[in-house]
Amino acid sequence: PQAINGSEPKYSVSLIIPKKDTETIKAIKEAIETAKKDGIAKFVETVRYFQDDYPITLLFTTVSDKDFKDMIQKICNGLHFSNVYVTEIWGSRKQSSTELAELFRENGCKQVYAEPDCEKAFELAYAKKGDGLLFVVGSLYLVGEIKDYLKRRNK
Repeated sequence: PQAINGSEPKYSVSLIIPKKDTETIKAIKEAIETAKKDGIAKFVETVRYFQDDYPITLLFTTVSDKDFKDMIQKICNGLHFSNVYVTEIWGSRKQSSTELAELFRENGCKQVYAEPDCEKAFELAYAKKGDGLLFVVGSLYLVGEIKDYLKRRNK
């Protein structure tokens, strides 16, 4: 197992596919995109279930090479967030929290805050959620960074 950015060591798998095997490469890419869309749809479904009973705070980021404009639009469509915090992950693929915040505002979210430091963003979002629910979504990298932060914080 290997650790990435100080996170918990995990096993990984690499596939070696000949470049000429475009059919397999296309099938893998389509499966990945389907999984992403299914994940967004399930998240929206979950928030809809809870949003009438609890104030919802969202902590969000994504990587720069995802179709985050469409993702944000789907997340905001019909959902009501009390607060949205956007942040950035570490690394070359990070997406500007300022740009993400603007996209959330353009899609109807009113209380939107940009905090580039994901640990600070988590603390702000957690404090603001009050008796409501906090969802950390958008990137598994963000979830991993918050998970590692909480382990360090709670020692």
